[in-house]
Amino acid sequence: RSFDVEAYPGGTLFEIAYLNDKIQEYFDEARSLGFETLEISNGTVEIETDEKCELIEKAVDEGFQIISEVGKKDPVRDRLLSPEDRVELVRADLKAGACMVLMEARESGHNIGIYDENGNVKEEEFNHLLNELPQDRIIWEAPQKNQQVYFILKIGPDVNLGNIPPEEITALETIRRGLRGDTLGKVNL
Repeated sequence: RSFDVEAYPGGTLFEIAYLNDKIQEYFDEARSLGFETLEISNGTVEIETDEKCELIEKAVDEGFQIISEVGKKDPVRDRLLSPEDRVELVRADLKAGACMVLMEARESGHNIGIYDENGNVKEEEFNHLLNELPQDRIIWEAPQKNQQVYFILKIGPDVNLGNIPPEEITALETIRRGLRGDTLGKVNL
């Protein structure tokens, strides 16, 4: 917090609480541990959109900032979501009170969301999301360097990126500042 970084438990912990009908206990424990932000997701567990939105509203009423997540961790289930579905889900989460929405990509960055089986951005799908969603409220999971470079060049150095391995934070910052060959002379600071 002294560096203006807010730590929060990941969405899987929330989904475990949901499966065990322990949402209030989860909120209470998170508060007792000092968390002010929580992630609410349905990437593994089936939670209908209306119920997810009610849970976001409840968490906000409990005083938490919410980062929600859109997408599924299973590539087969994730492919069932069209870009239009993703836009609708993001808008619902934001309307329910989420301050930010993560676009699921898993740690591998392959074959989930806007990434193909090789980890490349599916341009048409990404452009649809880019045109329809408020970029200041989206966190793009981008665990691979080529994905990080793509977003920085496409959106700008202040793009919200997630799922960055801690040991790669310094390298990402050099990319953001145009201090690496991928972005040298291409990034407007």
